[in-house]
Amino acid sequence: MIHFAINIMIALCWVFLLAEPSFDDFVIGFLIGYILLSICQPLLRQQSGYFRRTAALLKFVFQFIKLFIQSNYTIAKAVVFRPVQEIKPNFVEYDTDGLRFPEIFLLTHCITLTPGTTSAYIAPDLKKIVVHAFDGEDPEAVRNDIKTNLENYILAFTR
Repeated sequence: MIHFAINIMIALCWVFLLAEPSFDDFVIGFLIGYILLSICQPLLRQQSGYFRRTAALLKFVFQFIKLFIQSNYTIAKAVVFRPVQEIKPNFVEYDTDGLRFPEIFLLTHCITLTPGTTSAYIAPDLKKIVVHAFDGEDPEAVRNDIKTNLENYILAFTR
């Protein structure tokens, strides 16, 4: 957390040095600060997961974009080319035991934003969510897909 605070301070210093600051200048300052901190990381006494988590967050964003595009393509292809009888919608229970509330919150929203799946219910004890899958003939495949394509990427930057 200290590395993030230092990075923000570097970005703010960068912005305050400019005659006409803007948000773009803040982003540039933030990137400069990130590069400086990554170069100076061996000199800093307190090691944190800041750089690992930042890389994991970027991987998650790109993974979600990739998954979003693939899901759109798959749904469009199914709607146009597959007979209705072949599509098997299903409700699938997904175990969220061991996940913290922010992780469950992000996971359910990512599931809902991905075409073909919707988070239909979250248990009050936060131990499971019920997901409606456009083509959920194989519930285990739906669970594995959520785990490998979303949950693992979320956990990589939240823990």
